[in-house]
Amino acid sequence: MTLGQILKATILAAAVASAGSAAKADNTGLDSIHTQVKAGKKICFADHSHNGSGSGPTRVAAEKQAIDSWFQYTAAEYGTDWAHIAKAVKKTMTCNQVSAGWNCDVAATPCK
Repeated sequence: MTLGQILKATILAAAVASAGSAAKADNTGLDSIHTQVKAGKKICFADHSHNGSGSGPTRVAAEKQAIDSWFQYTAAEYGTDWAHIAKAVKKTMTCNQVSAGWNCDVAATPCK
């Protein structure tokens, strides 16, 4: 292995290591104020959900904005480990067509 290859491998290993710790670094610790339960391979809040809302010219755009709103609020409160709607449980999405397009509201219980 050449010096250049060793240097590249070292830089890559450092980047991977710091990326792993950066992902954990944004956890706020506030998740500990809620009762948590195991749900399969996930840990979820037992009795606490979050909401998000959005609007847009199409239903898809409004749903996307509602999910992003849910993500932003959940990530700010608990960290991004808790803020993946795909991992959440008890999800509901309600949408209504209005004159300007669509309004949607999402509710979901965060899991990690």
